[in-house]
Amino acid sequence: GRVVEQSPNFKILLALPDWAVDVPRANRLLLYTNDLQGLQKFCRLTRVKRAPRFNHVVFECDLPKGASLESWLNKHGPLKDEQSRELCRELMQIMASLHRHPQSTITLWGLLHPSMVYLGPRGDLVSMIPVSCLLSFAGAKSCGLTLCNSMTRRWLPPELDTAILTSDRSLIMDASARSAADTFLAASMVLHAMRQVAPDRLHDKQLVLPESAADLFCKVLYMDFNWRLTSADALHHPWLDDYQPRTRPMTRHV
Repeated sequence: GRVVEQSPNFKILLALPDWAVDVPRANRLLLYTNDLQGLQKFCRLTRVKRAPRFNHVVFECDLPKGASLESWLNKHGPLKDEQSRELCRELMQIMASLHRHPQSTITLWGLLHPSMVYLGPRGDLVSMIPVSCLLSFAGAKSCGLTLCNSMTRRWLPPELDTAILTSDRSLIMDASARSAADTFLAASMVLHAMRQVAPDRLHDKQLVLPESAADLFCKVLYMDFNWRLTSADALHHPWLDDYQPRTRPMTRHV
């Protein structure tokens, strides 16, 4: 994509191959980013237009505020525990909003790169570019395959990883599976920002986390999505709801 000026605001233009886009879902997102409660930090999608001559779909959205999570971590280092807690709460609120209405079918597919999440100077979440919400299963698979060839694969929800490698979309098309994948994604991103480790390091004896945070991560990063804590339930977990810090090594599964 490239940034263009549209007075008085800047916009992002993004072009994706038409086979990679779910246009009806993109059009619903065009409405939801304006009206759906909980998605106010999504960069507002302002236009969806087909370009049949080039077999692409072009999207226009607001320019994100703040610095990307990737850039913020490179400049400031890992988030402090309290910053991580707030980031986790905000991401879980977004995931819960996305999946509060199953008929909306809006999902991140368990795909969100740190370059698409933007933080303010204090490490607070200020905006997100919801590119993965625009994808069809084929687009999500292509994006996932790219991640599979990098270290980022360790962030992928296990059910999405399997769906991509086996081309079995049934593993991720169910509404509860999509919701569970997005919950896993949010927790993975927070764990990375907090301790710069991936979910496969969760039970490393050298990893030290607040006890309540360790309990939550175990429950939202559970490998079987049928047993994974939902984002809505995670918001009622003590670490996000009534936090009293106690720190100890993460040595057991809860």
